Amino acid sequence: MNKKQEKNNLKESYRQDNGKYKCPYCDKEYSFKGINYHIKTIHLNPDILKLRVRDYSYTEGRIVWNKGKSKLTDERVKKNGESYSKAYKEGKIVIWCKGKTKETDIRIKNMSNKVSNTVLNKIENDEWHLSFSHSRTHNYKGLKLHGSWELKYAEYLDKNNIKWIRPKDKFKYIFENKIRNYSPDFYLIDSDEYIEIKGYPTDKDIAKWKQFNLKLKIISGKDLYELGLIDSYKKCFDKIFEDYKLCI
Repeated sequence: MNKKQEKNNLKESYRQDNGKYKCPYCDKEYSFKGINYHIKTIHLNPDILKLRVRDYSYTEGRIVWNKGKSKLTDERVKKNGESYSKAYKEGKIVIWCKGKTKETDIRIKNMSNKVSNTVLNKIENDEWHLSFSHSRTHNYKGLKLHGSWELKYAEYLDKNNIKWIRPKDKFKYIFENKIRNYSPDFYLIDSDEYIEIKGYPTDKDIAKWKQFNLKLKIISGKDLYELGLIDSYKKCFDKIFEDYKLCI
């Protein structure tokens, strides 16, 4: 038996009932070709082994340099983004899915189905939020702010010496016959008011705002634009906010 046959026999011992091959180091599952590459590059690579922390796997122990950073907070992220945008405009970078749809490409169809299933599961478990797919968390003075709008508003408050905190209290409200929890984005200490940053209000948002018994101010994209904090926003949502204000 040659070395290749011995290696294949060893891999066959990793085979599971579902046809996948289970890694003996971290229990992750891969295809027949993938398991060998995974073990070789992740578990038997001395450079990667140095990145491990205690008994954690490579992915858990690895610290990504740009985690929690954005072009607003880190110069390297900003330069990388600008370089990528420039290369894309010059045609040096071609997006593989450009001009393709789920009707013409099986990969796009699979990704679309996966996202749709994720969204449906989120909605079913009451975990869906419009910012789920695109909002990025920013670390600001030890606090986690969701999305660039919250970050810009927090910086605006500090710049104008307006004292604020991140509310931790959970306020109860009812939506679709269920009791739910709500915490606004900011609390302004001196004016004793809560602030909610919102780009697009849903029926769920309007329900919780109407049932909120304390002083609450909704900051929309239009408000941030007028404050000079953002360059643009979706004006089509203005009427929704106006209708909401007429209802309260």
